[in-house]
Amino acid sequence: MKKGIDLDKKKYTIYTNNLAGINEIRTLNPSQCKLQERHFNLIGGQPLSKYRATTGDSTQKFLDTIWNVQNSDKVNKVEDQREILTLSILTSNWFLVGEDYQTISICARGEGHFEFKQSVINNSDQIILISPLGKILPLDNENELNCLLPDTEEKDYQALKLPTESKDKIFLLTTYRSNAIYSPLMQVSTKLSDLKDPTRHLCPKNYSFTKSSPRFNPEGDRYKIVVTELPHEYIRDNFNEVYRFNL
Repeated sequence: MKKGIDLDKKKYTIYTNNLAGINEIRTLNPSQCKLQERHFNLIGGQPLSKYRATTGDSTQKFLDTIWNVQNSDKVNKVEDQREILTLSILTSNWFLVGEDYQTISICARGEGHFEFKQSVINNSDQIILISPLGKILPLDNENELNCLLPDTEEKDYQALKLPTESKDKIFLLTTYRSNAIYSPLMQVSTKLSDLKDPTRHLCPKNYSFTKSSPRFNPEGDRYKIVVTELPHEYIRDNFNEVYRFNL
């Protein structure tokens, strides 16, 4: 919001179903922002407060309309010299990367959420996956995740495994740790860094990394850092099973 978007005077349109993001915009001082709320278009649908997003059949119909216009413009771009690029930014309840961190899947639950993410992935030219480091789990599938959930939680996570042929258009943006000796996620950060190192001859199979990743080293005593990094109790309680090393 404050930096704006520098696209060298190209036209752009922003759509979102993120109600939490829209509410955050309203807390900012407009005089300090290059982007204003009028630059955003809210996708319609059911405003489910639990997920802080719009979802459902109306949302999918809205998306289909966007894709139809997009595809029509791409077909006709030769006539008016326009080039249409769809860039999508996706978050998720959890990202699963398997024990080797090489294959990423998006987890979603709740009415319409899985379908929404699948539609966006199928119709985007480039995708940025944004995740806190603690939301990236080295689990192989959603069944392993659902088994960890307490009885009070819905156990209906679905995992959408991203296609390998889309590797060059899907980018993971997360934070890294440097010398955060009390962080339980230090080894996770190291494993992801290893995948970026071409000399190790390891690389992700269905995603790439953004060129830069912000550093985040939580402060406080060990207990505070652990809770900050792992806010979900069921992940803390099953840490060794999830991450395959001791907390």
